[in-house]
Amino acid sequence: AMTAAGVAQASAIAGARSDVASANIVANAHGDVGALDVENLTGSVRTARQAAAIEEEASENASRAEAAYKAAEAEAQEFARKGIEVAKEIAGKINVSVEASRIAAESLVPPMSAEEDIIADAAA
Repeated sequence: AMTAAGVAQASAIAGARSDVASANIVANAHGDVGALDVENLTGSVRTARQAAAIEEEASENASRAEAAYKAAEAEAQEFARKGIEVAKEIAGKINVSVEASRIAAESLVPPMSAEEDIIADAAA
C-alpha cells in the first residue's frame, strides 16, 4: 500500500513528466531537439517558462491580428459607405442632366413645328 507521501510524490513525478512532455513538444516545434528528463527539473521549469512566454506572445499576436482585422473591416465599411454616397450623388447629377436634356428637347418642339409649317406653306 502506498502512503500519502508516496501518492504525493508519484503525483508530483507524473506532473513533472507531463510538464516535460509539453516542454519537449514546444522545444521540438521551435527546433530545440534536446529532450528533457524528469531529473533536470531546473531545465524543465526553464523550458516550461519559455513555453508559457511563447504561448503568451502567440496570444498577444493573435489579439493584435484580430484588432488589425477589425480595424481593416471598419475601414472597408467606411469606404463602402462613402462609395455609395458618391454613387448616389453622381446618379442625382445624371438625373438632373437627363431632365435638363428632356426639357431642352421639349422646348425645341414648338419652333420645329413652326418651321415645318412655314416649309409646308412655302411648298404649297
